[in-house]
Amino acid sequence: MKKTITTLAIALLISVASMGQSNAEARAETLASKDLQKVTAVISLNEEEQEKYLSIKKAYFMNHFSFAKEYRDSNPEKFKEKIKENGVKLNSDMVAAFGRPRAVELLKAGRAK
Repeated sequence: MKKTITTLAIALLISVASMGQSNAEARAETLASKDLQKVTAVISLNEEEQEKYLSIKKAYFMNHFSFAKEYRDSNPEKFKEKIKENGVKLNSDMVAAFGRPRAVELLKAGRAK
């Protein structure tokens, strides 16, 4: 009986931990998809460009969520610094994937108006 309760407790902890991770991934995927919809409303992208855009934006949002979880409450200055670094990384990844003119066009189209 004791082993069964221990096993169930461990399984519950593992499932809760994995659900937290998948929740962040799902949020990142949702936000990246919404951002892609804003961009495609203004600019036409082929399938390959859409895949690249989604993967770059998803990585950006995942980094943002991890920085928020780690630094937002404990060290707000470090959080601001990390978010700025993440934005610079997003810009450089977009330039590397699409070239400077196309990356600038995509980033402008993705901004809220």
